[in-house]
Amino acid sequence: MPRWKRSGPPALLVLTTLLLAGSVRAANADYAKAAADARQKMEALQSYDLSGMLSLANKAKGGPDGPTATARIATAARWPDRLLSIQEGDMMNVNLGTGAASSWFFLSQMNAVYVGEPLQLARNLEGAGERGLSQEMIFNFYAGLGPFLLGDDLDVTDETGHEDVKVGDRTVPCLVFATTGADGVAEDNQPVEGPRRLWYDPESGLVVRTEVVMHYRRSGTDLEQHVVFALDGLAVNGPVDEARFAYDPPAGLRSVDNLDRLANPDAMTGQDAPDITFTPLKGDPFNLASLRGQPVFIDFWATWCPPCRQEMPHIETLWHEFGATGRMHFVAASSEDRDTITKFLGKNPYSFPVVQVNGEESLRLFKTRSIPAGFVIDAEGVIKAHFVGAQSEQQLRAAFARAGVE
Repeated sequence: MPRWKRSGPPALLVLTTLLLAGSVRAANADYAKAAADARQKMEALQSYDLSGMLSLANKAKGGPDGPTATARIATAARWPDRLLSIQEGDMMNVNLGTGAASSWFFLSQMNAVYVGEPLQLARNLEGAGERGLSQEMIFNFYAGLGPFLLGDDLDVTDETGHEDVKVGDRTVPCLVFATTGADGVAEDNQPVEGPRRLWYDPESGLVVRTEVVMHYRRSGTDLEQHVVFALDGLAVNGPVDEARFAYDPPAGLRSVDNLDRLANPDAMTGQDAPDITFTPLKGDPFNLASLRGQPVFIDFWATWCPPCRQEMPHIETLWHEFGATGRMHFVAASSEDRDTITKFLGKNPYSFPVVQVNGEESLRLFKTRSIPAGFVIDAEGVIKAHFVGAQSEQQLRAAFARAGVE
């Protein structure tokens, strides 16, 4: 089952990433058997129709209860070409899916909607937790099941509980698994998972309820977030009303014709890459056009940029796999002076190619108002992906695949 990765913008999707990551432990035989059975059920799954609630209660550690946020969740799918996943609540609204007439993806915080042609779904159980603005990640048959999948790599305790859980008007006998969690010490903006409990339904192969405490620190204050996912509707391998798989966008939304433009209105995806000059730290300047004939990855970055630094280890990993082996050109371009860049690389000895670029030229040609800004360009010089902000390794791999590099 999937090991979830932090990579998506919506708060719920990011949260599920944290909830379903774990470290391998096989001491609980009940859990090992349940995880194997769940995988078999998910691999054979043909349809699902789920609904539930997410609640997040925040407070200072040891203090009184603080603000609470809730979200309504509804998700349904029918293999091979029907999908619906909705989140509506205090945090944000998300609506994505595909049906007979169209595919769509709405993000309320962007006030934007993508509407495209109907799609065949990917069927990637391992990728169910991956989130990024690519067709393969979003329109995955398992995409709506994220919080309800039983990962096979959780550090659970030896004891297995047995409890009945109300799911709508049904009583569902569940196995209850628990983790010990971390000690609750967190660094600023680096959440740490505390104890977690999962109520697993052996009949459906899904988790019908999850409770977890997340510890985090903000501006020096230790905080707790108590999170509950709870299903109140559950049906698998049954009929799903065709009317569910249709969408009429609300009036007044910004409409985009490419998924990249949901989060980045200036995305240049689909355009020919403009030519630009790069200057290596050692060697002669060269133009982007001189790299035509092979895919190119350009990362516009700066030494002072924390998200840029966060992304660099992933770029280094992929450079060794695709760049050093001659399958793709890598260009990490900064507008800073040579001494600043050299000093940074002295402390952070990355091996992918780093160059200088004229900041005004990169802004005019590549719209680099925010960094890091990444571009994946195919061998014919067409921009296949344009993204802003730190990307995970999996997001970068998905972007590279658009240019045939995988």
